[in-house]
Amino acid sequence: MKPFLLLILTLVLWQNAYAASFVGVNGLAEERLMRVAEIHKGLDHLYNECGSRGFLQIAARRLNEKWENTVRQAVYFTNTGVNAPASGVRAKLVDLKTVPGMESFVENAFSANVRELSREDARRVGSFKAILGTFRGDFMFFVGEHENSLGPASYAVVVDLVNAEVLVLQPNRCH
Repeated sequence: MKPFLLLILTLVLWQNAYAASFVGVNGLAEERLMRVAEIHKGLDHLYNECGSRGFLQIAARRLNEKWENTVRQAVYFTNTGVNAPASGVRAKLVDLKTVPGMESFVENAFSANVRELSREDARRVGSFKAILGTFRGDFMFFVGEHENSLGPASYAVVVDLVNAEVLVLQPNRCH
């Protein structure tokens, strides 16, 4: 009986340990995603120059894995560089075709500071939204929260299903 239980436990742990893995890349194949990342970087002052952007290629993923789990692992990989199952990270799919979905994505990408913007910053956030509005079909958008060494942090993630790439946008607060 013990060998049988050990076999089942090993199979369960093996599946979870290799659910998804990522490779960091210097840039993404989709130009619009790179432009979104550039705008995010250009608005670093909204979150005290502490934001990060993860450019990731999905190296492996189980077919039956939930996308929320893949996104959680992508955020964990962006923060630690370790391909491992993530705990303490929440992810939720959003629909950018709706106003609440777009607002949620933008707030998680830039922090809640997007409500009081200068004219130039509002224009750049408008460009950010306009580019996001051009994505159709083969893209998924997620928002969520996690706890890092400086406290709670939010993030927004774009998954490019065609190129198997992930863009993680995190407006970390460091001050």
